[in-house]
Amino acid sequence: MGDISRYVRGHVIEMPEDVRGEILSVWPWIAAMLLMATAAFRAIHAPMRPQFHRGDVRALLAYGMWSSVGSFGRQVLNYVDRFIVGALQGAASAALYAVPVNFSQKIAVAPRSFVEVLFPRIAKLDPQRQVDMARRAIRATIAMGTALSIFTMFALPPFISVWIGADFARRVADFAPLAGLLILGTTAFLVPSMILRAAGRPRETTTILLAVLGPFVAMLYFATAWFGLIGAILAVLARQCSDALLLSWRAGLLGAFMPALAQALVLAALAWALQRSMPDLSVPSALAESLFLVLTGIWALWLSDDLRKLVTDMAGRALQRVRARAKA
Repeated sequence: MGDISRYVRGHVIEMPEDVRGEILSVWPWIAAMLLMATAAFRAIHAPMRPQFHRGDVRALLAYGMWSSVGSFGRQVLNYVDRFIVGALQGAASAALYAVPVNFSQKIAVAPRSFVEVLFPRIAKLDPQRQVDMARRAIRATIAMGTALSIFTMFALPPFISVWIGADFARRVADFAPLAGLLILGTTAFLVPSMILRAAGRPRETTTILLAVLGPFVAMLYFATAWFGLIGAILAVLARQCSDALLLSWRAGLLGAFMPALAQALVLAALAWALQRSMPDLSVPSALAESLFLVLTGIWALWLSDDLRKLVTDMAGRALQRVRARAKA
């Protein structure tokens, strides 16, 4: 025990501060994994003694293999645009491109979290009920994605101006609002992909992903070379929409998906035109964009009954609390 203590003092405690910080940062992750494992064992009532079922091994390995390949391919698709922009437009342009694109991808966490929570519930339903719930989820996610996209299109330029500086905001003003559309593109394929995985068909999602990889890289290369950073964003958006259409087709959801996506793209195009036509950081611009956001919110609530019910329930609870405090 004394030897172990001396080793720890000599090799961990006396390490440089940055290395020691990296080592210590692993412990919260390990603790979180242990808590999740404990919760999973309690939820599925798993026995403590391991059990081996040979008949399930092949299915599990096939599902895991296709899911892993799909996850890796998705990461390649998410970051290959940075490499091509840097190679064709230079490192400075890659930095300009990365800020609004990364910001938009982070904003999409709300609809992504909604779909991740919905996955285990849909996975245990029969196929017909899966399709019915998927249609409702498509309307809800596209409504949320469209509202977040339009809000980001309006808010991103002034936010960058305050966050980084007016000079940087002026240099990204031409293409930063378009990056907000990537939120809609990201949310569009979430539900079809989730339905295929819930039905035990991850091979189809991965096959579609690999099929569009080559054409997407070629389209991204020429769009960036000919149209610069705007072309790169439009190429990424086109790839996201093609993913969503192909996945919806394979999941049997194309009829529910197309009308909602078409309406969302029309609203996004009108928002972009409004943003381009109004002067930046002016009172008329702020009023016009606020009115458009209100109309977008009304459309989102009209499109999704579940989203409308959620908002009305939250508003009712908030009103009850206000009335209770007023009486107290």
